[in-house]
Amino acid sequence: MDLGIQRQTIVRVAFDNAITVFIEGHSVLTIETELIVEQPDAGTVSVDPGKLDAAVKSVTDLLHREIAAADADESGSLIIALDDGSGIRVMPHASFEAWSMVGPGDRRIVCKPGGGLSVWSPTSE
Repeated sequence: MDLGIQRQTIVRVAFDNAITVFIEGHSVLTIETELIVEQPDAGTVSVDPGKLDAAVKSVTDLLHREIAAADADESGSLIIALDDGSGIRVMPHASFEAWSMVGPGDRRIVCKPGGGLSVWSPTSE
């Protein structure tokens, strides 16, 4: 499933019990379980939103990067490729919603516990 956010920029990242990524065009991605950040110069870093430490830099380095592609498959795996070769991967979690996204528009996507996606879109009249 194409998430519809390509050619948009990551404009803000917030940290609490989750990592929230604000994307130009009013889309918001919330990541609540482990994510993998891949960077051409720094390699691969695993980031646990509940235990932020030095890995925070790998997430903040994604600020102002343009999204080249963003897809979620039927299992709930999320893959975002950025214009500089960096990327984000989030796999489904057995017990928790691994990630969710609001936008573009009123669409909402949730990676369900155990995998799979729930998608809510506005109905056309």
